[in-house]
Amino acid sequence: MLHEYLKYAYSCWHHGGLLPVSSTDRVFESPFEEAVYNQLESLGGKVHTQLGVGRYRVDLAVEHPEKPGTYLMAVECDGDSYHRIPMVRDRDRLRQEVLEQHGWHVERIWCQEWLKNSAGVIARLEKVYEHRIRAAVIA
Repeated sequence: MLHEYLKYAYSCWHHGGLLPVSSTDRVFESPFEEAVYNQLESLGGKVHTQLGVGRYRVDLAVEHPEKPGTYLMAVECDGDSYHRIPMVRDRDRLRQEVLEQHGWHVERIWCQEWLKNSAGVIARLEKVYEHRIRAAVIA
């Protein structure tokens, strides 16, 4: 536990934020998450899977296409990692609040929503992606 905390503390200090560590491998918990990944990647940004430190990771993180290390948004899918969090409050509210306090924009995609209206979800993500790029230019 101490080792994981020290890795987390170092990465926060070194990178000035939360969740800077990513695996170079594409890790998907479900075909649903992989489908969302493919759609996000088609928007033009680099997408990281399971970005985070220790067991605290976001499913997908979209990096700015021209500013490596700058993330436009975190995308949480209601997959296995979501359901492994035992407290509803932790998985539905606290994770998002912590990310937002560190400057992240969080989008959540529900599997049922994806199955019923993936085109609508993609359109929403595209709008958010474009808005976040414009906001990054202004900042």
